[in-house]
Amino acid sequence: MLGLLAYSGLVGTALAYWAMSMVTRSLPALTTALGVTATPLVGIAVATAALGEPLNGSLAMAAGLVAAGIVVSTLAASARPIAAK
Repeated sequence: MLGLLAYSGLVGTALAYWAMSMVTRSLPALTTALGVTATPLVGIAVATAALGEPLNGSLAMAAGLVAAGIVVSTLAASARPIAAK
């Protein structure tokens, strides 16, 4: 049983690192960073909707701050002129 757990952990970790390296190669750094930053928001939404976890005030405020940071970063990036390659 321990061997199966170690195997699934290693395969899952290797797959996650491989997927992240492919995303990093194909998308701009800002897009990748914002996607990684949004991961906790997905976790909060799924835990609340699927598992019935309570969404208290501090968790909602934290999620709002993360979402606001993503919006500000996206707006700032769209306001910048695109550099010539």
